[in-house]
Amino acid sequence: MRARLIAGLIASIGALLATDAPAQVIVFDTSQSPFLSGWNNSGWWSETQIPTSDNYFTGNSSVYGVPHEHRSYFTFDLATLTEVALSATLEVARYDYVSSAPYETIGLFEVSTSPADLHVHKQTSASIFLDLGSGRSYGTSVVSSGGQPNDVLSFPLNADAVSDINAAHGGFFSIGGALLTLDGTIGDSGSEAIFSSSGGGGPQRLILQVPEPATITLLAFGGLALIRRRRM
Repeated sequence: MRARLIAGLIASIGALLATDAPAQVIVFDTSQSPFLSGWNNSGWWSETQIPTSDNYFTGNSSVYGVPHEHRSYFTFDLATLTEVALSATLEVARYDYVSSAPYETIGLFEVSTSPADLHVHKQTSASIFLDLGSGRSYGTSVVSSGGQPNDVLSFPLNADAVSDINAAHGGFFSIGGALLTLDGTIGDSGSEAIFSSSGGGGPQRLILQVPEPATITLLAFGGLALIRRRRM
């Protein structure tokens, strides 16, 4: 009986959250709580090259005509998150698009590497590189060749990402990025990549929608009413 009550309560809360209930926006930035002084909590990892900055270059760069893949990451301090996230969006500055293709597709992924290890920036790491593009998918987005370097791109995150964000409240949360449309060739620019020359600058934000206080109160009263009704 108690299990059915709890299941009913969860279903009712989910149904309410799925409606257009009022929500407020909370913003987290990679510049908050930096692991390295003067650097944002962003960057890239490669199996063959050592990270040197918080540039979040994502894709292939060329060394003597040989492509070397870079995968990016963004880390956010959720220490102040006390609400339940309803939806999430990653926003980053576009910077330079260096590809002969009219568009590239970025995949966003769960990251299991600890934030402390993610921000070492002193070595190559095949395991961290693989981790940034092989975890649970947080969604994919298309980046086109048109646009300006200072454009802000928005990447909606899926339900798995929202669930992991809620599980990470009070700590750090990281997102990995990998270019899914790499064809292994290098154009005249010497790269096939997005976010080139980012240098850690521009906005790198995690935008969360959370219930307004009035909505939370409504959820609480609705849950209590459901329990009383079920008991009767």
